Order: sequence, then C-alpha cells, then structure tokens
Amino acid sequence: MMRKIVLICLFVILGVSGISTSTAAAHPEDRQDIHSRDFRPEWFVQVLGGAAYSLGEADFVRLLSPAAQASAGCRFSRLFGARVAFSGWQARNRYNYPRFDYSWNYARSSAEIVLDVTSVLAGWREGRLVSVNLFAGGGAAVGFRNLDANRARRNNPDFQGLEKLWTGTKFFWAGRGGLELDLRLARSLSICLKADAGIFPDDFNSKVGKDDGFDWQFNCLVGLKFALGR
Repeated sequence: MMRKIVLICLFVILGVSGISTSTAAAHPEDRQDIHSRDFRPEWFVQVLGGAAYSLGEADFVRLLSPAAQASAGCRFSRLFGARVAFSGWQARNRYNYPRFDYSWNYARSSAEIVLDVTSVLAGWREGRLVSVNLFAGGGAAVGFRNLDANRARRNNPDFQGLEKLWTGTKFFWAGRGGLELDLRLARSLSICLKADAGIFPDDFNSKVGKDDGFDWQFNCLVGLKFALGR
C-alpha cells in the first residue's frame, strides 16, 4: 500500500515537472528574455501539515499519525536554496508479542539544501507557476511522552520486549530527504505539496529493527509558502 502511494506521488510530481519543461521548451523566446533578467536572492517561509507513516509491523492505517512543519530559508541562486526546518508531532508503531500499539511525540530540526529540478531541466524563470524541488538535510530530533510503551512494560513484569525502551526525553540524530511541488497562487504566495522520508537511529521506536539498524518515517504534507520581499 505504501509503495503504491509513493509511486503515485512520484508520477504526479514528475508529470507536472514534464508539463512545465515542455511549456518552457515551446517558448524559447520567453526563456531568452527570462535569462536576461538579473536573479535576486529570495527569502521564504513555509507552514505545512499532514500525515506521517512510521514503518512498522502493522497495517498502513494503524501507523498513521499527524505531522506538521515550519521552515524558513533563502533561495540564493537560480538552482539552489537553503533552509532550516522544524517538524514532527507524533509517531506510532506496534509490538506483536504481546500485541499492542503505542505512540510517542517528537520534534525535529534540520538544515537542508534545496535543488530546483524544474530550473535544471528548463532554465530559471522568475515567477514560474509550477516548480519541482529535491531536498536533503540532517539535524537532531528529541523524543518525549513515550508513555504507551513504558506503560506496557510496567504492567507486564514478565515482558522482555522493547529492548531499546527509553523514558523521559531522549535526543536522536535525524536525516531527511524528499520531493516538493510548488504551485504559485500569487506573486508572494504558493501552495506547497511535500513528500519526504526521514531516518532515525534504531532506538527511535524503542525496539530492535528486523531489517536494518534504522527507523523510518514517511511524511505527506500540504501547506503554504510565503515569499518575502517581493
């Protein structure tokens, strides 16, 4: 199920990118005029919300949780920008023996580099209606309110699972990368659609992973992007 959703998102984003590229190629005179203009760095702010999926041993719907992000950054060249992002909310998972679902809260901060893929393919254009971006970065996360998992351990004295259970507040390293689509509504306002994958150390979900030494979370977010100084 998750693979189908990711593939659909990728096809939609790549399809829109192809339309944007074809439109630019069909009007070479516009591109010549655009490239003659001077590029000016642009500061921006993003506010988004949506859903997160924590990779685990339960059905897709069971592992969905709310997610949010706020970020601020600067596009410093025709192709690249940088930003600082603050994201998180809740993560969910399941332990099967004995079987129970549990959730916890977290907040993540990251520094990220953003590449404008549309400008790579079709050239930079001021005020482009549709833009596709790739981004990647890393930083730190803090987990808290890991109450469900600790309650399960406390109420079952013979329970030996959750080998990496943590209590209170715990810090983790965190990485993130993904795709985003900007749909321009006005000179300084656009809708932003974002899909990303986050990676954490194996103790983020309080248990030992079966396939690798990392924990994964996937986000689908939608919100607004405000360009400052336009």
